[in-house]
Amino acid sequence: DELRIRRLHLDVAGEGTPPSPVTRLGTLEPDLLNTINDAELWPINDRGMMVYGTGSGCRSNQTTVSLDAWFDISRNPGDGQGSGGLNGTPAVIFANIGPDAAPDLNASSNLLNIRELAHLQPILTVPQPIFAVRSRGMVLSNDPLNPEQNLWRIEFPNTAPIQPIGDCLRLQGMWIDQDVAFLPLALTNQMRFCRGPDPLLLCTTFAVTLGANSFNADTSAGFWQVINEETDPNLSIVRATFDLDFGGAPPATTQNLIDNFFRWDTDNTGMAEVFEGGDSLLANCLGTYRNGSEISTGLIFAGTPQQNDTPCDPDALQGWVGSLDGPTAYGSANGDYLQLDFHFAPDSFLNGAKFGFDADTDGGTGVNGNNMAGVMVTVEFKNGSISSAEILPDPNVPFRAFAQL
Repeated sequence: DELRIRRLHLDVAGEGTPPSPVTRLGTLEPDLLNTINDAELWPINDRGMMVYGTGSGCRSNQTTVSLDAWFDISRNPGDGQGSGGLNGTPAVIFANIGPDAAPDLNASSNLLNIRELAHLQPILTVPQPIFAVRSRGMVLSNDPLNPEQNLWRIEFPNTAPIQPIGDCLRLQGMWIDQDVAFLPLALTNQMRFCRGPDPLLLCTTFAVTLGANSFNADTSAGFWQVINEETDPNLSIVRATFDLDFGGAPPATTQNLIDNFFRWDTDNTGMAEVFEGGDSLLANCLGTYRNGSEISTGLIFAGTPQQNDTPCDPDALQGWVGSLDGPTAYGSANGDYLQLDFHFAPDSFLNGAKFGFDADTDGGTGVNGNNMAGVMVTVEFKNGSISSAEILPDPNVPFRAFAQL
């Protein structure tokens, strides 16, 4: 569950010591917006993280990088001709880059995954040593002839060695609140860019491995999960693949799984039925899709018969296709695969739907969710876009790893 408070009305006319001359309406404050490479504006909220660079996740694998942020004064624009409202108000955008832009791991609030407050520092680290200190003063404007008056931009190659995977850039605006007599400064919402996977889970589509053991018989939640919070039908998931086939030089965690002969053992019993059972109605061959997720996500069973030579129910459809037989160190045993592929009906897998299943694993580096780091997850959306990411350990939750998509 989540409670968000977007804006508060602050001072009330006639109250306080000394009494405030006016009521400061939060609905009239400016907002800070951002985007990458002139893409669509990111939604206005303090969780507005965007991923850039060659790192996987959040469908942002650009090869060139332009990070933009600007003040939006449409809440109090004035007459639309460049006069009145917040037009002409002095403001500045500050940036924290690198470690200071990440969540405060020493703060007790981190237990709740609440981001630390901004430290508005006059001296900031920057992606390139030749760049000037990254803060920009400006005068807010709604002049239609000068629409980029409030724009703050930083451009650099995403391969810049001083900006490694995981480093973040945090932005926050400060503006002069002309209705405050004492210390007339106010802050906007925060915005964050991160190169590669972000320290906290903020994407709208992601995969999770969660539990003490992949040999899971708990029917209340699947050990393997894919969640899609997108609401646009064009971004409904139509395919999801779990595998170790990186299509090139694999990351170290993926290579570690390969070296330790990781594979899915799909016909293992004793997990409150068996993964290969799929849509079977036979006792001891029921599938391991949890909480009816095969229905809520529109999983397609047609054309996916049980693949083993000795299936527990020859007439059942399993809902997935296994590829790449298990490594030779264990032999190519029936039911052992390095890739699992699922297909879903369009316009079904969205709006917070969670696909959860249980499938045993053999080999690898361990059995809990954190040990599944290195598994690659690829999802295809209805609009044809594809996003891939590597499952990574969750530093805050034991037995959990995740991938942002």
